[in-house]
Amino acid sequence: MADYEEERLSTNLTNRRSGNSRLPALLVAVGLLVLTLLLILPNWQITSLSAFTNTFQMPLAAINLVCLASGCIVGFSLNFAFSKGKLNNQRKLEEWQAQDAKLAASLVSDKEKQLEAKIATLETALKNALKKQI
Repeated sequence: MADYEEERLSTNLTNRRSGNSRLPALLVAVGLLVLTLLLILPNWQITSLSAFTNTFQMPLAAINLVCLASGCIVGFSLNFAFSKGKLNNQRKLEEWQAQDAKLAASLVSDKEKQLEAKIATLETALKNALKKQI
């Protein structure tokens, strides 16, 4: 039971640490996004873009904004995919902890039954010994 408590406390500490590490990561992401936008937005010159054997005339900033948006979409998708995995792992951990608790309860119950059987055996032996003495 002590191992379970230690693991639970360790998990809580890990969750707190990961919660604290989100703020610096968020600040870095916002800072990089602002820096990227500051570099992109002044550059509206027309440039040629070759894609799939075709050449397009587009503003440079539009190309960069499309690349930025697609990168954000990929990042959010990966974050969503990994958060689902963490949620599934958390559910499995909770199921295992419930099974461990049931197992611990059944072990206690089994020990009680064994002790009751030993007591009954000793009582029977004592009664038989007393009958022989009388």
